[in-house]
Amino acid sequence: MNTLLIIAQSGQMLAQAASNIGLTFFVIDCFSDRDTHALAADLYQVSSLAIDNIQTGVKKFKKNCSFCLYGSGFEAYPETLVFLASHFQLLGNSSRTFNALQNKPAFFQQLQRLNITYPAVYVTPPASKKNYLIKPYQSLGGENIQRLTSVNTHPLKKNTFYYQRYIKGENLSVLFLAHREYARVLGYNQQWTRPDSFVFSGIMNHATLAKQHQHTIQQWLKKLTSHYQLQGLCSLDFILYKDQCYLLEINPRPPASMMLYQANLLQHHLLACQNKVDQQTIFLSKKYTAYQIIYAPKHIKIPQTMQWASYCHHIPNGGQIIPKDSPICSMIISQNSSTSLLETLQRQQHRLFNQLKPTI
Repeated sequence: MNTLLIIAQSGQMLAQAASNIGLTFFVIDCFSDRDTHALAADLYQVSSLAIDNIQTGVKKFKKNCSFCLYGSGFEAYPETLVFLASHFQLLGNSSRTFNALQNKPAFFQQLQRLNITYPAVYVTPPASKKNYLIKPYQSLGGENIQRLTSVNTHPLKKNTFYYQRYIKGENLSVLFLAHREYARVLGYNQQWTRPDSFVFSGIMNHATLAKQHQHTIQQWLKKLTSHYQLQGLCSLDFILYKDQCYLLEINPRPPASMMLYQANLLQHHLLACQNKVDQQTIFLSKKYTAYQIIYAPKHIKIPQTMQWASYCHHIPNGGQIIPKDSPICSMIISQNSSTSLLETLQRQQHRLFNQLKPTI
């Protein structure tokens, strides 16, 4: 496999990982940032991952690629994975597995059968409106999740949203490498969202988790990997509250946390997805590393002369207009202390905002 197609809402993470292991690749994504342009043999930008939008790009690159590596963004477009599977060998979980995990009623029923705890779920408004969320079936990064109030208790369109108990605990995830019948834990991570929202904002590795909770998560992964025949890099999001773990969701594709361990994890993902025996040792960095998405506090225009620090990624083009609350870029910073790392991350974010004063 020397050449492949990478397709995701943002292809930068997978493009960097593929470049690190010497692969040649083409990219279809929605952002077309400077990083990805510099790494890819060619790039085709789309407005969404809907089939109609990607068809031209697929036709353009198909003659050069027989493999397709997919990333985030297909939660809202599961039919596109079916389309891609008809043109390429997917390097990731099958469209069937992906869609099974998007079928929320069936997924939560399966969790019950496997004796896996999760926050209470309802398909109709619960009797009590206190501490419940309205969540879309097809969600990416916490988008469109809102609190249930008296204002939004009207019945929702069937199979589009559901109601789930809100548990204010510690937001965590586990990065793991699946091999259909077993899973290898690579690391536990702390996650956070934007203030006053549920939108994913950042993640840091080497989260502290008690042994008994690690055992619980490992048992969950064993059951879920076997049942869904998961393969490759995936993550599982969960809440730790009052000494109890509650599962939220599985991300059946390479997650953002793969960037935190400074290892060639993509190589292991590709082997697992081709059912090849992986005898390589995985060396994981012991440094604390954080990934932070930087959102625009207001409408801004990127200066043509903007100087970007080396820890900035997903860099937009000069002159590009970034709407309020949209991602500007991301930062990845590593240090020996988790406390100093978070302080540095906040300081560098303020420094970036000071450089982006020109507004429209």
